[in-house]
Amino acid sequence: MNRLADLDRVLDAVSHSRSAFEQYHALWTACLMLGSLEPRQRERIVEAVEEQLGATGRIKAGSQRHVLAQRILRALSVREDA
Repeated sequence: MNRLADLDRVLDAVSHSRSAFEQYHALWTACLMLGSLEPRQRERIVEAVEEQLGATGRIKAGSQRHVLAQRILRALSVREDA
């Protein structure tokens, strides 16, 4: 199957984005991809999102990126207080 979104590129944009705009759109794309991913791919998304929600990450509480990150974790049934 041809995919418009490539998981490795999306993960790179979540983890190493050059701007908040780029990270927001990577998170949005990740949301759209969730239903078509294998379990290990979902784990990789969770790992990247949790890292960015952490103390050294770029996703700050109250931002739209935070809302999308929490949506991803909820969809994958992961703790929200990361």
